[in-house]
Amino acid sequence: MVEKTEKYRTFAEVASRYHTSRSTIYRWLSDPVARFPRPFRIGHRCLWRSADLDAFDEGFHQQSEGSSK
Repeated sequence: MVEKTEKYRTFAEVASRYHTSRSTIYRWLSDPVARFPRPFRIGHRCLWRSADLDAFDEGFHQQSEGSSK
């Protein structure tokens, strides 16, 4: 049996991935139009599922392609 382990990203990793600051990520989280994935908390840590971030990237990429036509 093969176990699938999910990967999680910290706030710093997410900020680095999108080349932005923590305050920008907070702004994206508060903007319903942005549809940025919500993190979950473990203690004081905010963590994002890598799969959620990948899906967000894919949706953003498809939206940009559609608007450029």
